[in-house]
Amino acid sequence: MQELMVAGAQTDAAPALVVDLDKLSCVEAKVYGLTEKGCTVVCEQVHLLKDEIGLRLNDVKTMLRGKIVSHSGNEAQVSFSSEKSEPVEKRREPRRRVLITAVVCSRVGRETLRCHIVDASKSGCRLESDQLHKLPDEIEISIPKLDMPLVGTIVWRSGEFAGVSLNWPFSENPESKAPNERIKPEDQAAEMARRRGRGGAFGVR
Repeated sequence: MQELMVAGAQTDAAPALVVDLDKLSCVEAKVYGLTEKGCTVVCEQVHLLKDEIGLRLNDVKTMLRGKIVSHSGNEAQVSFSSEKSEPVEKRREPRRRVLITAVVCSRVGRETLRCHIVDASKSGCRLESDQLHKLPDEIEISIPKLDMPLVGTIVWRSGEFAGVSLNWPFSENPESKAPNERIKPEDQAAEMARRRGRGGAFGVR
């Protein structure tokens, strides 16, 4: 169980970022009643969240994968059920048309550019830019409101477009007691310095 998850319900509100895995949209929320089985997410934009989500608790390195099972007003009930659905071929996953301004950078070098995400699915997305040829295959993608980059691999390129396979930082099990789940302040400062050195999350040309 992650450090913020305790036996029984977490009655105090915990700040969190919630990512809709289909659309790559991210909203700020409060989480209540956090257990190994699920939680309640409260935010004004809860209606924007559909089906499967990634839940990033404050200062925790990984995300919890959940499924929204019901909506009521500004609340959504989320299940962390470990039941596995039938595997879906990635190319057959539903892709949603989106238009998200993102910053993409090399995982090891200093190449950084602004581009658009023009469609997305649970396992990947498609980038558009006339500068994509400058990027290596192994990249990080920063999207608005999410305070951690998404690790990805470019799997195809065609002109101004590139297809990316995303490696979501999900915890394998909400009950796992993996040590050092929280981000240490010194690690967070180092990451911020690293990103500033490459132009910041959204400060590139």
